[in-house]
Amino acid sequence: MWLGYQPIDTPGTEMYHPSNGSPRTANTWRETGSCLKRKSPGRPHHVQTPENVAAVRDAVTQSPRRSARKQASALGLSKRSLRRISHEDLKFHPYKMMLVQEMKECDWPNRKKCCEVVLENVAPDDVLSSDEAHFHLSGCVNKQNLRYWAESNPRQKHERPLHSEHVTVWCAVSHLGWLVGV
Repeated sequence: MWLGYQPIDTPGTEMYHPSNGSPRTANTWRETGSCLKRKSPGRPHHVQTPENVAAVRDAVTQSPRRSARKQASALGLSKRSLRRISHEDLKFHPYKMMLVQEMKECDWPNRKKCCEVVLENVAPDDVLSSDEAHFHLSGCVNKQNLRYWAESNPRQKHERPLHSEHVTVWCAVSHLGWLVGV
């Protein structure tokens, strides 16, 4: 059964109209060897100039603990532009600082002795796991906001005094159950 030829203007044949994309697909195939749409290169990055890269490098090496928001504000860049320059051009990464207890020289021998006593006196079956968190009343440090910008991890530490005013919350878990305290 022969259906015959229908011109493009015939009702019901809109799917063959050139505006529906088949000539575009054919042209794309001829030009690229693929039917997939070409990905737009996007807006050019006008901020990643050698001058801005040098300014960011100088600012970060001068004060690596300064937040990205403050660095961007000081340099007149957006936060995203500063992060893009730091990551893509300078290969810098915001490393987290470890919060550690401030230690004095006399603390190390006592700490070692305490660990040895615990290891000698604890039976393997009588394990009690516990943890605690200190909430400092001065609001001193939120380690989520402490970053150190560098090419490699400098293993930075932030020491704070042992006895600042704080509230301690703790929890202990053993084979008997769990216990929470404030």
